[in-house]
Amino acid sequence: MASDTLFRNEKIVKILFETTPDMLTILDKDGKILDCNHRFTENFGYDKSEAVGKIGPVDMVSDRDRQKAVSAFNQLLIDGIKLNVPIEVMRKDKSTFHSIWSGAKLSDELGNFEGYLITGKDLTDIKKLQDDLKKEKDEKLMLIGDMTARIAHDLRNPLNVIINSAKLLESQLENNPDENISKRVAPILRSAERMRHQVEDVMIYVGTRPLNLSEHSVLGLIASSIENIIVPDNIQINCAKNDVKIMCDGKQLDAVFGNLILNSIQAIGENKGTVIINWKVDGDHIIIDFIDSGRGIPDEIMHRIFESFFTTKQMGTGLGLIISKNIIEQHSGTLSVKNNPTTFTVTLPVKLAA
Repeated sequence: MASDTLFRNEKIVKILFETTPDMLTILDKDGKILDCNHRFTENFGYDKSEAVGKIGPVDMVSDRDRQKAVSAFNQLLIDGIKLNVPIEVMRKDKSTFHSIWSGAKLSDELGNFEGYLITGKDLTDIKKLQDDLKKEKDEKLMLIGDMTARIAHDLRNPLNVIINSAKLLESQLENNPDENISKRVAPILRSAERMRHQVEDVMIYVGTRPLNLSEHSVLGLIASSIENIIVPDNIQINCAKNDVKIMCDGKQLDAVFGNLILNSIQAIGENKGTVIINWKVDGDHIIIDFIDSGRGIPDEIMHRIFESFFTTKQMGTGLGLIISKNIIEQHSGTLSVKNNPTTFTVTLPVKLAA
């Protein structure tokens, strides 16, 4: 009876091994293939006789992800299990496909190490679906962007007329003062300037322009950003003195740094405080920290601050940070934030290909 049950269990395991939609392979202690299922050989284009005893999974990894696969396998040796490692693998014909892999050590009844069970899932169809959805979304966003840019452009011209007319009237009032008219001109000018700023933010947001790369001094960019900001007397800005030259679009990074510094100043408010700007080179990248002594970002909104149109400011557009993030990512960098103290971190490659 026991032998019948064992036989039946082995038969079930064999059926599962061959019919599962996932790729399965059993490795020996040295990492060579002892057995593999039909899905494995089908996806990689090998006959079982070409794979068993001759190659290991790392041999089937693309050059791009080879080091990642070696690291994951070494971790499997230590931990005994490794789950969900995304890896680009290579078929027999050298073509590649996206996949995700997990592995576990195998032991006998006495706990002696015998080898490994490795499972993989082909992500080709999922990746294609994701790419198709992204393409569809990008096309819709492009249409929305074109329409938004057109509306913003149409608004900008009459706003400029209002601003220029208000400024002209304001200059005329200097020679012929009229308190009643002056009281009305000031809010018109202030409101129109605010509207123009919002329109410009929208146009930048929907119209990413190509980078104009050249070598710039980080110290110079930061200094230029500070010069364009009115720093209140209650706030001190401490800036690093070491300099680093980087390839970037100076005009765009000037705007990003200015936005981050201004946000830090606004976070401190009327309290006495400090904005610290530090940077260091780490390998091929520069890491720039903008640290302020403000109250910090509430936990409940921390995850939303890079959302489009999200703002806690009465006069804000909610586009400053997302525009900054997009510009940094266009430079192949990252923009992140953390609390205690509030720190916005920009990471950029020192050398960026033109």
